[in-house]
Parts: sequence; C-alpha cells; structure tokens
Amino acid sequence: RGVPADAPPAERLEMEPECHERFPAAGRRLQDDEAATLLGVDDAVKRIFDQLSSSGDLGNTVVFFLTDNGYSFGEHRIRGKRCPYEECIRTPFAVRVPWAPATTSTNVVSNVDLAPTIAAFADATPGLPEDGRNLLPILDPRSPDAPVPREGALLEYLGGGSLRSMLDRGRLLS
Repeated sequence: RGVPADAPPAERLEMEPECHERFPAAGRRLQDDEAATLLGVDDAVKRIFDQLSSSGDLGNTVVFFLTDNGYSFGEHRIRGKRCPYEECIRTPFAVRVPWAPATTSTNVVSNVDLAPTIAAFADATPGLPEDGRNLLPILDPRSPDAPVPREGALLEYLGGGSLRSMLDRGRLLS
C-alpha cells in the first residue's frame, strides 16, 4: 500500500495491518492512548449526569450512549475502525430511561433507529419517512406496542476491497 519504509511505527500500524506484529510496543502505546481517551469520555459523561442531577432534570431525561464504530487492535491482522468483524461492529448502544428498570436486550439495533426512537420519546411525528425502527417498545415498559424484532442489520465495508455483509443474529454472512 505504499507505506514509507521510514514511517514511524505508530503510523505503520495504521497503514499496514501486519505491522502490529513487528512493532508490539507501538501497538500497546496506541491501545494505552485509546484507554486514556475513554477515561476522558467517562469524565465527560459524569459531568453531564452531574449537571442533569443538579438542575433537577435527570428524572425526566432519556440519555443515549453510543458510538458510530468499534475498533480492532490487531485482531484479524487489522488495526483500526474500518473492519467487517465483531470488534468493529459490536458497539455500545445504551439508553437510560429514568422510569424503566435497567435491563439488557438481545434485539439487533442500529444507529438508524435513533431518529424514530427520539421522535417517539418526544411524541413527535417526523415529516419524512424514517429508515430505522422505533425502539420505544423495547426501552419503555409503559409502551403499549409490542417490540418488532429485527432479523439483522446491514453492514457495508468498502475499504481495502469490496465486501457487503449482513449481521444476522451475531453471525456475519457475506
């Protein structure tokens, strides 16, 4: 892929998947940097919750916590966020609903479900068709609607070649 021979190890790790085997210290350093970044996210989330609590809004605020990608730290000889494997596609998608008990769901959900779900919580009617599904029946025990399980979610990966896969109940189909 045209990686310069004199490129620093950290840059080579991003450009050349097999470099993590030749530069393990740089790989560990990148992983440590990622962990430090996540501590910063933890601090920011705590500040948001502290502010919601002190303003008296925590009891009536639904909070979504998610990311748009995962990260591979050398699994499958890939380092980075662009990969069609579990490390990159199984991402946090957590929702705090103050009036609902904490629970875990095995339903397949996707980022496209955010807009219809937020609209449902806000009791709003979008003016355009939505791509995702309203997750309110899964998240809110007061919802009169029954959850509609999804068979899978589309995963497209066009980096380093062309691969289109379907995530189907935890298995990648290609």
